[in-house]
Amino acid sequence: MEFSEAELMPHQHSIFKGNPDLDDPIFFEHVMAAIAALDYQGVRFVLMSDEHSETTGLHQMTWQVEDDELTELTLIKDSYADTAYVSVRSPKSWLVQRIIEVFSANIETYTNAELFQIARTNLSMQPAILYQLALVSRKFDSELAQILSASLDHRLPAVRYYAARAMAATQWHHFGPDLELALKMENDADVREMAEYALSVCVKEQAKSKKITQR
Repeated sequence: MEFSEAELMPHQHSIFKGNPDLDDPIFFEHVMAAIAALDYQGVRFVLMSDEHSETTGLHQMTWQVEDDELTELTLIKDSYADTAYVSVRSPKSWLVQRIIEVFSANIETYTNAELFQIARTNLSMQPAILYQLALVSRKFDSELAQILSASLDHRLPAVRYYAARAMAATQWHHFGPDLELALKMENDADVREMAEYALSVCVKEQAKSKKITQR
């Protein structure tokens, strides 16, 4: 199995509290303050793109470091998932961590512990937390896996939808049996569509894993 250079690079996501719009003047002022702070530390970002898509519901703004096109900072607002976050990718793991730290100092972001707490206590009111947990989980997490599996059987369709969407985001192939079982009983059209997509992703990842073990 071959990986692209981007897939192999250290990367990290951090979820903004309050689900802000990227165009919000106050929010963007804080964004520019973070970028200015990084510039002061010798990390100079240049805005490369600012794209909206009505089809995907995504607004994405991407910066790259001058003379280092592999270090990339992207702000993402996913209107369909009620989620806004910063994504950082660089071959230098220390730089990824530093950029995330500077953004968290200038803009309120969730810690992983806060996301897990909401998932345990207020999931009915904030089902998108499941997807947000998937975004920040860079490797398999047994606690998150248990939460997602249980949420796939929740009484609220919105929670089941986000559980399936989170499973697709993690690409953890062991969710396959849970999704197959859910699809046998699921009546909500939106949840079924997302669960079918998540299952296709998990099956694909399982096939990749088998190829690796066979080599």
